[in-house]
Amino acid sequence: MTIIRTICAGILTLTLFATATNAQLLNNGFEIAGGTYTDTANNAIITPAAADWTQFNNGLRSTTDVSNPVSTVRSGNYSLWCYGDQSWIGEGAYQQILGVSPGQQWVFGGYGLTPSTSPLTNIAGGNPPQPFGLLQMIFQGINTITTNGSAYSTNFSSLATLSPPSNFTGAITDAWQFGSVTGTAPARTVAISVYVFELGYGAGSMGSIYFDDLSLVNLNAPIVTNHFYESIGRGNQVCWLSDTNSTWQPQASVNNVNWVNLGQAMQGDGNTDCVFDASLSNKFYRVLQLQ
Repeated sequence: MTIIRTICAGILTLTLFATATNAQLLNNGFEIAGGTYTDTANNAIITPAAADWTQFNNGLRSTTDVSNPVSTVRSGNYSLWCYGDQSWIGEGAYQQILGVSPGQQWVFGGYGLTPSTSPLTNIAGGNPPQPFGLLQMIFQGINTITTNGSAYSTNFSSLATLSPPSNFTGAITDAWQFGSVTGTAPARTVAISVYVFELGYGAGSMGSIYFDDLSLVNLNAPIVTNHFYESIGRGNQVCWLSDTNSTWQPQASVNNVNWVNLGQAMQGDGNTDCVFDASLSNKFYRVLQLQ
């Protein structure tokens, strides 16, 4: 004989909340190529360019340097290699991001590595005695808009320039270090330009630094709330004690004459098995033991 138990169930509602910020890995960590780049510090050097970035001087999209004890690519297959600067012009790359509004707080961050095979040094001394790598974020406003028939060009002006309090020096080699800079967009801001480069201390500066996995995060991005609802209406739960040697088929009937299956037949497992009927009608229930 089977045991049939009916239980009236209420409504179950689940709500899941998730928040998101407007984060983006810039150029997917230099993985995406975009044409070629002629090194402005040495026109004989032509390499694949990094999409969306404007490179300058010895700022090259590069695969890992196999002569170094550790990989000079933090993730993927490419990083930005900056080397050989002996001036305050620098070697590196930048890109501009539009759609920025005053009052928004932004974080520009990324990783830098100085290889032991080419450490940042300055044989001429100085204070501090070595060049360094730098992340920089510049908030920009529109200065002028020049029109020429149907075409127009926009000139941007710098409103605020921010650099992190600690730069990537040559003190630690063969280890990826994280750096970031945070700032709030001032009035009239419409864009951000982010720079990553190596700066020297004049004649005698030498060495390399690699940058990878650069990201820009808007901390004031709208909160995205996802609602998920699961509702179970009132109904009946039918349960029976099964055994492992039989298959069981629960059924329902509105007149105790004509029977319909409730779901598929279930293999017994020696425990109390159940099915749920969400119908609000008054019904009869039975469970057939199939051989």
